[in-house]
Amino acid sequence: MLALLAAATILLIKLAPTQIYVAGDSQESLVTAQAIVQHGTIRLDAYYSQDWPATVIEENGHLYYYFPLGASVLSVPLVALQLLRGQDMLVEAENFALQKNLAALTVGLALVLIYLICRRFVGRGLSLGLTIVFVFGSAIVSTMGVAFWSVNPAFLFMLIALLILVSEPRGRSGRIAPYLLGGVLFLAYLSRPTAAVMVALVFIYVLLIRPGWFLRMTAVSALLAAGFVWFSWSEFGQLLPSYYLPERLQDNEAFWLAVYANLASPGRGVLVYSPFLLAVGAGLVLVARRNRIWREPLLWLALLWIALHLVSVSQLWRWWGGWAFGSRFMTETLLAWLLIALLVWRVARTTLSKTAYTGLTASFALLGAVAIMINTGQGLFNPAAVDWNRWHRPLAFDESPQTALMLDWRYPQFLASPQQLAERDLKYWLAESPSPLTAGSSIDLQSTAFLFQGWYEPETSGGDIWRWSRGNRAQIHFLVDPALSDREDALSLEIIASYFQPQRITVFLNGQPLGILEDPGDGAIRRHRLPIDPDTLRFAGRQPVNTLEFLLPDAVSPAAAQPGNPDQRVIGLALRQIMLVASPESQ
Repeated sequence: MLALLAAATILLIKLAPTQIYVAGDSQESLVTAQAIVQHGTIRLDAYYSQDWPATVIEENGHLYYYFPLGASVLSVPLVALQLLRGQDMLVEAENFALQKNLAALTVGLALVLIYLICRRFVGRGLSLGLTIVFVFGSAIVSTMGVAFWSVNPAFLFMLIALLILVSEPRGRSGRIAPYLLGGVLFLAYLSRPTAAVMVALVFIYVLLIRPGWFLRMTAVSALLAAGFVWFSWSEFGQLLPSYYLPERLQDNEAFWLAVYANLASPGRGVLVYSPFLLAVGAGLVLVARRNRIWREPLLWLALLWIALHLVSVSQLWRWWGGWAFGSRFMTETLLAWLLIALLVWRVARTTLSKTAYTGLTASFALLGAVAIMINTGQGLFNPAAVDWNRWHRPLAFDESPQTALMLDWRYPQFLASPQQLAERDLKYWLAESPSPLTAGSSIDLQSTAFLFQGWYEPETSGGDIWRWSRGNRAQIHFLVDPALSDREDALSLEIIASYFQPQRITVFLNGQPLGILEDPGDGAIRRHRLPIDPDTLRFAGRQPVNTLEFLLPDAVSPAAAQPGNPDQRVIGLALRQIMLVASPESQ
């Protein structure tokens, strides 16, 4: 049964469409693994001479992957195998495919390890239920399942460490256990430095509860740590690579805001995206009133783990974790919550009344179902939840736009849809009081005075600027100078554009047909002029926004239209200029 569930989990993640995350922080991890295989170094000099990715930094005249090294080192065998098959981690599609496989594998392994930990406390049925909720109703699936982040291997090593702690190894296994524990704790830290919180607490726990293990565990960790320091000094001339240095935990002026956001915000709150944790907390309170659960050392380890981890990630200025779904930065704390849940349910049946126990378990199951719909349904299979991370303009001049997105309960990520995102962008854009379009002025393709929906980012070459349509529908929202309402002469929209492949594009203004653009798709730049009915423009009132819409039924990706072209974007119209002008007949 467990093997089938793990296999189904791996298959589910491989089928999920939300692969855009793999183009983020994790991409160069596999490139670094390739450098180790091909060149025997973590330096990326052989791959980049200029215009390297944002995740690559220059130190001492060499290029390095900025993020933790653990995932790169651990993926070396699989990357080597892919290289033997003729693949290249510099090729996005091949890099993404391996990341997806690694993400699926780590979540599948996490499921097995979580079940094994549960079985140390409760029976088969409850263990299976807790495992399903904790895996599919949390960032375990919605974060670890969408890319091979540094948290993926770190999470597995922390799980192994917990399994060792909660087991009672005897004989030869008991003699090996402390050495293994020391090794996996170091590997957790190597994979993700924020694991240092858990590592430190486990060392204290072992010293107090299993002192016979302490020296052996410490010897292994210290030996591995010494090797890491030696490597860092040889490579970087400092005790630790830059990402591992404590300077990253700077004084965050928005610390308390970050604490709230990581716990309960609509964008990143762990209690919002995994609401079953509320039932776990309620269960702890109920049980604590009738049981001596507070004497459990594992409970204090778990509580301190959650608190200290929350403090550490909230110290980061970029506390929202970049492009992600839900509570990415709180992923590791799910293991602490799991420990609390296991300690609660181990004694709940005998401690609580039948009514209280049934109500608690039913609440956990109901909130778990909601969490599964959020993290598996939305997090894995809703592309709009990915695009929710996109911000098109500063939402306020004195704050990061990401902060506003994470805290806005009107547009939570777990309810993301194309309609929601369009409404959000429009509301934020109007709040900035954009400048209106006047006669003789053009729509600036790079200006925040106009709202572009359904367009790719502007491109430039030799002073020329253009913007490709995205998909089969593209819109531009703009305001019009109210003074134009008094003009007696007719107005037209002058459109300058080029096209990919033959196109027949219908243009609408505020829902009214404006004209049709037809082009053979030869790449030539053409000028079109479409007359505007004066009654169509909106100048003031409750809905002053004008919407120019292009319907592109013939939009296609270059990859589909031209074999060998790697461009997967669905494009049709390359917009170069739109100008509001007087019609020729009125001049």
